[in-house]
Amino acid sequence: MGTDQVRQIVEALGTGTMNVIGAVVFVLATIVFVMELAGYRPYLRRPFVRRHTTRWDAMALVKVAITAALFGAGLAIFAGVVFVPGVAYLRPAQAFTTVFGILFGLPGALGAGLGNFIGDIFAGTLTLGSIAGFIGNFMSAYVPYRIVHAARQADLSAARDFVRYVWAVIAGAFVIAFYIPWWLAVLGIIPSEVAWTAVFGNIWLNGLVTPLILGTILLRVLFPYVQRWNMYWADSERADPALRSDGRARRGAGDTRPVATGEEA
Repeated sequence: MGTDQVRQIVEALGTGTMNVIGAVVFVLATIVFVMELAGYRPYLRRPFVRRHTTRWDAMALVKVAITAALFGAGLAIFAGVVFVPGVAYLRPAQAFTTVFGILFGLPGALGAGLGNFIGDIFAGTLTLGSIAGFIGNFMSAYVPYRIVHAARQADLSAARDFVRYVWAVIAGAFVIAFYIPWWLAVLGIIPSEVAWTAVFGNIWLNGLVTPLILGTILLRVLFPYVQRWNMYWADSERADPALRSDGRARRGAGDTRPVATGEEA
C-alpha cells in the first residue's frame, strides 16, 4: 500500500471520521502512558489494572539510553529527507522503536519517546507536535512489547511468531499514525486536511515498512545477544518464567517444549 492508496482511504472516510478515531486513540493511549509511568498496567482480563514489575535500576536506565541514542541519532541522520517541513520525513530508524520495545520493555518504550524528542532537537523540528511525538513513539514501542511479550515469541523462530510480530507492527503503527495527526490537527499546527492526507500516510507507512523489513532483521540479529547479556526485559523483572529467556530451561534439561504464557496484554 503506497501513499496514494492511503490518501484515497482517508478521503473516502473523511476528516470527520479520522478525527473521531484519532480522539479515541489519543485518549486511550494517553491514559495507558500515564498509568505506566505511575506504576500501573492495564490488562484485558481481571484484575484489569495491576502494578507492573519494572524496576528503574541502572540496567533499565542503560536500556533507555541505548534506545534513545540510537533512535535519536537515526532520526537526525535522515531528517533531511522531508515530506512535510517540520513534521514528516523518511524514518528508517522507526524500526528501533518496535525492536527495542520488544527487547527492553517499558525502558525501551521510554527510550523511543526520548529518542524522538532528541531527533527533533537536532533536526531543528522541535515544536508542540513533539509532545505527541514523544507519547506516540512511546506507544509505537509499547504496543509491540505488550503483544510480543515472551522470549519464545521474540526470537521469531516459528511462523506463528512472525505472524504475531507482523500484528504487533500493524497495531503499533495504527496507534502512532492516529495519535500524532490528531494532536497536530486539534492544535492547528497544520491544517486538518494536511494532517490526515499527508502526515497520517507518512507515519503509517514509516511505522509499517521499516519495522517489517529492517525491524525483522534487527530483532533476529539482536535477540540472541540481548538474551546472552541478560538485557531482555523479563530477565530483570519479577516475570512469569514463561516470559523469560530461560523459560524453557526451567522445565528441565530434557524438556524443551514451550512453556504456556501466563501474561495477557
